[in-house]
Amino acid sequence: MKVLLGFQTLLACVRLCATREKSYTVDATRLRQDLLHGPDIYDRLAPPTSDRTVNYSKAGTDVAFNIRFFKVQAVDASRGHMRLKVWVRLQWVDQRLSWNPADYGNITEIVVDGGGSTDRENSEVWLPDIQMYNSNVGVQATLDKVNPNLYSDGTLLWSRPGILDAMCKFSGLVAFPFDKLKCVMEWGGWAYGDAFQAITLMGTGVEFASESTSGSSYQEYAIDDVKVETHTTIYPLVPDSPWTLAKFTVELHRAHYYYVVLIIVPTIMITYLSFGVFFLSHKVGERLSFGITLVLVVEVMRTTVANFVPVCGELLWVDVFMMVNTMYSFMSLVETMLVLFLAFNTSQGPQFLSFLSWGPKGLSMPFQSEAGTIYRRLTGVLTPPRGSL
Repeated sequence: MKVLLGFQTLLACVRLCATREKSYTVDATRLRQDLLHGPDIYDRLAPPTSDRTVNYSKAGTDVAFNIRFFKVQAVDASRGHMRLKVWVRLQWVDQRLSWNPADYGNITEIVVDGGGSTDRENSEVWLPDIQMYNSNVGVQATLDKVNPNLYSDGTLLWSRPGILDAMCKFSGLVAFPFDKLKCVMEWGGWAYGDAFQAITLMGTGVEFASESTSGSSYQEYAIDDVKVETHTTIYPLVPDSPWTLAKFTVELHRAHYYYVVLIIVPTIMITYLSFGVFFLSHKVGERLSFGITLVLVVEVMRTTVANFVPVCGELLWVDVFMMVNTMYSFMSLVETMLVLFLAFNTSQGPQFLSFLSWGPKGLSMPFQSEAGTIYRRLTGVLTPPRGSL
């Protein structure tokens, strides 16, 4: 099957290349001269003409919009920042640029100068004015300089690779590190509304690159899904023209294995180790230092986790997880301190412990109590003499 498809592709290429005569350069030069510099002066600032189907305007054109997602370049959740490698595609019709291929050596496609992303003033043709509203750096500066392709029916295809640098209000961080972050990118016209430039979706509006160099490789984030929807709004400044916006919701999933192996599992093991003091005798000298060390280790793990999450007003899952582990470690340490106090403290005890003091005639309140004696009596090691009660 693959061999057959390859043969058909090669045959189509041979047929297409056979139509390219040696005079292609001469015909293409004459075509460009007639279209762009002929007697009918082409005004690149005036909206194009096309056969539109909308009722509120017959002027201008409809611009089909599509984004091909290549890979995630960087995500900074603490600053609300995302950078994606993409291909942004725009397609529209400008009937002023149509021609009859038979008059120009059967040429059906040429390339026109788009002026580049940062030099649109020197473009040879009219270009759509579509911006990403929540961009951190304008798309005119982050997309590569690529010229549009012009076809004989007046259709222009402008596909530009580059970077989308978006400011995001991330959602879904509460489940860190098992979170799925979502960022919304809003696209719409800036100078032109739907009266001259209506935004439509090219296909589904979203594509994913299938090239071998696309996708994630040793990256923390990868694109899980992208959803796109369009909606129309009316601005008070221009109430006579609707504006169509395209909203791309990018869902990212995090490579959580790193956090599980290096943070979550070690923290759980350390917390369980802190319970070991319950099984150690009070005569073990390192019982207290063991508990203190584990508490310090848990605190170091909390500090490490804090470097990966932003400072926010929400209570994250990982914050609760680290807090519970810290609490259990402190409980083990407090229990160790209490046991050692009762076992080895021989100084005069607090007044409330004097109620447990055993005198020669039974239970008395002499305000003389030794904590070690109390501990041994409570544990049955030292029992009161018979007849003392």
